[in-house]
Amino acid sequence: MNKKPFFFLLLLLSIVSAQVEDLFIENDDTMGISVSAVQDQNNDNGEEEVEIPPRRIFTVLGLGPAGLGNLDSDNLALSAYYGYTLAINPFVTGKIIYEINTDFTDALVTEIGVGADILLAEGFFAPYFGVGVGGGFVRGAQDNLFGVILNATAGVLPLRFENIQLDIHAKVSVLLRDAEKGNPYAYSLRAGVYL
Repeated sequence: MNKKPFFFLLLLLSIVSAQVEDLFIENDDTMGISVSAVQDQNNDNGEEEVEIPPRRIFTVLGLGPAGLGNLDSDNLALSAYYGYTLAINPFVTGKIIYEINTDFTDALVTEIGVGADILLAEGFFAPYFGVGVGGGFVRGAQDNLFGVILNATAGVLPLRFENIQLDIHAKVSVLLRDAEKGNPYAYSLRAGVYL
């Protein structure tokens, strides 16, 4: 069994994570938005009140049960993910995510990609759907394949606070490359947190 592609993906993820984290630290978690000082009209002393913008960048991680299709896997799999999100506006969130889906025997679907989530509400409880694209590696059914992976997500952010958010979603990822039994895919139901 050739483990080089898997280790190459982990190395790539480490490099990308370090670069993204450095970018976020340099911009103080506000992606270059400066804290604006506004004059409080009700303050007779002429003191300035500082208005802090809402947090826009989150580290995300989570896991849940998964299934793997067209990979000769009948076992329950585990899906785990890690990445970053950026709130572009109150209804659109961009993301860069690394994820792995494995049954811990012979089947594996792993990917690193970018995407966007569209929130259907702005409040404390926000359903959403999303799409993404990335590069991935699939192992199973006597195949080891690299290729482009498309994915779709539907979920809800049931508790949204300024510094932490919970996330529950279902996701389907499909490798756009034929294997022996057709296009390999992974599906999962995951719970995660935005930190």
